[in-house]
Parts: sequence; structure tokens; C-alpha cells
Amino acid sequence: MRGNLRKVLSTLALTIPVFIFEPAQAAILNWDVNFFDENGAIVGSGEFTSDTGTTQVEVLRVGGNPGDSPLKTIDVNNFLTTFSADVQGRKVDLANTDFRKGTWLDSDKGLQQVQINKNAPPVINDNWDFVQGGRKNPFGQLASFDTRLTLQGNESQPGRVWAGTWEQSGSDDSIFSSAKTTGRWQAVVRNPITKVPEPTAILGIAVFGASCLLRKVASTI
Repeated sequence: MRGNLRKVLSTLALTIPVFIFEPAQAAILNWDVNFFDENGAIVGSGEFTSDTGTTQVEVLRVGGNPGDSPLKTIDVNNFLTTFSADVQGRKVDLANTDFRKGTWLDSDKGLQQVQINKNAPPVINDNWDFVQGGRKNPFGQLASFDTRLTLQGNESQPGRVWAGTWEQSGSDDSIFSSAKTTGRWQAVVRNPITKVPEPTAILGIAVFGASCLLRKVASTI
């Protein structure tokens, strides 16, 4: 009997630690995005990354300076960490865009971005707006953009596919006119998150297995 108990205890000592692990950490998702014109032909591509963890986004006061207290701080998931695209020969990059005020994916509301207008309070819009370069008029005001790419859309397959419409405008030789094109876009995640059982569920399976083993041994004693 003692030999059997010793065997059981040693087996449990080797088995139980396997089920003790740290909670899953937030992941960085990598997305490939394609742009299509109104006829369905591909006219551009790009990529972006989002952080599945919680990120604090500070909404600053209009006309505020760096270091000022924010108007409010909001917690968002799937915060956009990078974005770059080339659509019909025009390129945008989140690292250089003039409108980066906090951009993220919201599974309920779609694309989200905090935008600050010089003449209005900051708002959260249901689009991504990327602006690259521009020209100023004689009064020093921005009169046109080299490239402005705006995306709207929603999650079409949870955690895997986003899709929607896009609009792009860019200045030509005249600062008073621009060419505008539209179409549809689709983004597919390269590394979808695989759900794993919760630690408590795994521990419950371990305890159940251990109790079955003890009953089996007890029946043989």
C-alpha cells in the first residue's frame, strides 16, 4: 500500500506543475491591406500593425501645448502602431502623417480615430484619415495636401478581416485643385490569435484527472 501511495504522490508532483502558467500576454497583429477601384481592380496595397492590449490615448485640449493636461484619457484596444500604403502611386505612412491623434480598431464601432480640428473640440471619428505633405497659401495656411487617404469600414470576420471604402485626394500643379479617387479595401490578419483554455479550466482538468487516479489506486489497495 505504501508503495502505491508513494507512486501516486510522485506522479502528482511531476504532473501538477505542468498546469501552472502565466496568463496570455497582449499580441501585436500584422495586417495586409489591399485597395480596389470601383471596378474591383487592385490599385494599391499596404500593411499595418495593431496592439491587442489596452492603450491609453490622451485627448488634448484644442490649442494645447505638449505637457499640458489632457482633456480626457480613454482606454482603447487594437491601437494602431504602424500603417503604410501605396495607392495609385501615392504613399502614406503613419510615422509621417499630420493627423496621428490616436487610431484604433473597434469591433463594435469600426475604424476609430481621435481628430483635432483647429476651430472645434477634439472628436472621435469613424474613419482613418492620413495626410502626407502639403502646400501653403500666401497667408501661411495649408491650402492643399500632397496626399490624403481616408478609410471607413468595419470588421467582416471577427479578429481576421476588416473591409470598407476608401477615398484619396492629392494636389496637382495647382494648389486650388485636386484629383479624387474612391474604391473598396480589405485587410486580412497574418497572425490570427488562437484562443487557449483559461488557466482555471486547465487546473480543473488537472484536479479531476488527479482525483480519478487516486480513486483507481485506492481500488487496487
